[in-house]
Parts: sequence; C-alpha cells; structure tokens
Amino acid sequence: MRGPLIVAAMTLLVGAGPADPIGFPRGRIFPESIAVTRAGDLFVSGADDGAIWRARPGDAVATEWLTPARSGMVAMLGVLPDEKAGILWACGRPHAGDPDDVRDRSSSLFAYDLKTGAPRGRWQMPGGAKDVCNDMAIGADGTVYIAETASGRIIRLRKGAPALDIWLSDPGLAGVDGIAFDTDGTLYLSSVRSNRVFRVKPNGDGAPGELVELAPSRPLDHPDGLRFVAKGRFLFGENGEQGGISEAVVMPGNRLEVRMLPGSLPGTTSAIAWKGRAYGVVAKLRFRAAEMAGQDPGLFTVYSVPMP
Repeated sequence: MRGPLIVAAMTLLVGAGPADPIGFPRGRIFPESIAVTRAGDLFVSGADDGAIWRARPGDAVATEWLTPARSGMVAMLGVLPDEKAGILWACGRPHAGDPDDVRDRSSSLFAYDLKTGAPRGRWQMPGGAKDVCNDMAIGADGTVYIAETASGRIIRLRKGAPALDIWLSDPGLAGVDGIAFDTDGTLYLSSVRSNRVFRVKPNGDGAPGELVELAPSRPLDHPDGLRFVAKGRFLFGENGEQGGISEAVVMPGNRLEVRMLPGSLPGTTSAIAWKGRAYGVVAKLRFRAAEMAGQDPGLFTVYSVPMP
C-alpha cells in the first residue's frame, strides 16, 4: 500500500513531488469531517474537543481555526464551506447525556464567517441534545439540509428562517449521515448504521419527493460522509475496518457503482476531492470508548490518494 500523501496547490500546478501528510499539533484530535474550498483550504472538525482545524495549501500542520472554548461544544462533526454566502457551516453536539433543557449544550447548526471565523449564527436542533446534527448540504436556493443521525431525519434551515424545521422523516433513514446534492437538485443520503443509500428530490413547492433506495454494486462498510465530485459522482468514507475512501457513481435503474480508491486507509470517516486527489481523515473513534481509556490512538493526519 502506498503511504499517505498530501499535495500542495503549488506543487500540483508545477508538477513537483508530493509533500508529507498534514498533521495536527496535539494528540486525540479524532478528526471526523473534512471539507475544502475552491482555493484548496481544508477544514477538519474535531469529534472529541469541539475544535475546527484549517490547513492551507502547502501547510504541513493544521492550525486551530475555531477553539473548543469558542464553539461551546465538546464535538464538532460535519463542516461545509458555503463560498457564495461566505460561511463555514458546522454541526456541533454536546455530551450524549446532557439534558435537553441545557440549551447551550444542545446539538446545533453553526455558521461562521469563512474569512474571519466570527460567529454568524446558531440554530438549535429540534430535539435538543437528543438529536445529532451530523452533516449538511446546501440547496441551490441557499437552504441548508442537515442529516440528523439519531432519529433518521433531514432537518432544514430555509434562507432567512429563524429556526430549523423537519423536512423529511422516514424509518429507512435511521443512522443517516452522508448528504449531498447532485447537479439536478437530487439529494443523496447514506446511512452509517444500515449501509443503505437513498435519493430524494425536492418538489417545486420545496417538499420532499419520493424517497428511493439505491442498490450498491457491493456491500458498504459504514458509509460516513458524502461529498459531490461531478454529475452523478460522489466520494464518501467507509469507516469500518474494511473501509477507506470510496467513489460512488449513479447508474441507471437505481443502481450505484462503488469502488474503493487504492491506497486509502481503513476507518476513513470523511473524504473530499480536490485537484485530482482525494483527501481523507481517519477518526479512530473506538479509542473514545471507556474500555479503551488510557490507550494511545497514535498520530492523526489528513492523507490523500490519487483520484481515478
């Protein structure tokens, strides 16, 4: 297996060799989600400390873009830049045992200024601390759609709305995690628990259309995160022991052709594509369990492999 690589923007342009993986300045980061801007700025969430990290092209070490003290959360999950609005959207969650009535510890959608990191808004999830705001996708009209993993729902923030509302709830969406739009406005959804993939297209009035399950070409190993690459083409992490960075291509007949990218690492929780490479993070979330207390998860990095 090839070693993990990450390529700076300048080296991509001039054809020079790859740089080293991107590291983090402290341990136990548990990087859960990764996103990228058009310029190549990578944003990575910390699933165990409430931080968001940034690495610019050429950086060997990520810097702390948002501290846990500023986020107010013990975990940040999905991150997604909205360059049209100048916002970095992020999902935050408290400890699982926090009560609903502790408002500042409720799972929430956050908005931060993409340039300065200044807070631009916070919207509490409908179920408070019982919900898991996991990841999000942005519709053409600026509406933010959120994968709520605990109850299997899609939550919506309409542009200019003061609060979130429930857009879609279906038993088949239990464990929904990955969420991404295709070019035709179809929303694709994946469940990290059931290994199922669905699509649904908003109707003209904004309500959800029919929820359709897709048949993958092989069994999935806990699909985690979902990112648009090109029309009918997506990347996602498979966070199981047999997982890695995988590519999904939508096929006729509600089928999904899936293949793992060579050189990707087991346990990948999120992946994105930029400049001909796929970048992923491995969260090693099993080391947060009580029975693993005191065991060192080792180093965390952002790694990359060539795109097909």
